[in-house]
Amino acid sequence: MKETVHIKELLRTLTEDVKKELKAKPFFLVTEHDLSGFLYSKIFQMKAFQETFQDIAGKPNFRLHMEYPRYWEEKGKPKRKGRYDLAILRKDKPLKIFNNDLFITKQVWLGFETKLLWDSTGRRVVINMENDLPAFTNEDNKIPADNGVIFHVNAGRKPNKENDLMEIKRKMEGLQKTKLVPNPLYLVYIESYRENNKPEVVFV
Repeated sequence: MKETVHIKELLRTLTEDVKKELKAKPFFLVTEHDLSGFLYSKIFQMKAFQETFQDIAGKPNFRLHMEYPRYWEEKGKPKRKGRYDLAILRKDKPLKIFNNDLFITKQVWLGFETKLLWDSTGRRVVINMENDLPAFTNEDNKIPADNGVIFHVNAGRKPNKENDLMEIKRKMEGLQKTKLVPNPLYLVYIESYRENNKPEVVFV
């Protein structure tokens, strides 16, 4: 079953939603869980992600979940390492069950790693993104998600020169082309300086 939503369009919509929220209510998003919950609510409002799919028992399951386990299969057994902050499941693949536990092989269509930073200098922006890369691969190169998103908001950024932002963007472009993650990886970075309520999308 083909997806009706393009990932880039979805991310642009979510980015605009976050920008509007930061501009209207600068301190509404304060923690990482605030950001994940906000993205969840916006995605859930989209008709394409309200539909359900059936598991092997014929029961309906929703596609959108928070704190979703990262599973892959190895020699017929489930392996698990961590959780995605937010995940949209594929609608064309039934769940497998091992030892009464749901086990998903390539079940995640789009996995999110989110972070809400308070980094006034912006120096740790790329470092934090690099730290999220292991969520989208493992030692055996078996990837739990078809596609990955690193969605970061820097809520405490001080106004900086344009060349500072360009340097962050340049590093993010290099990170997006990394060979460490073989599946498509999307990066979103939004800066917000709370004193002037002017959030800026640096990279999508």
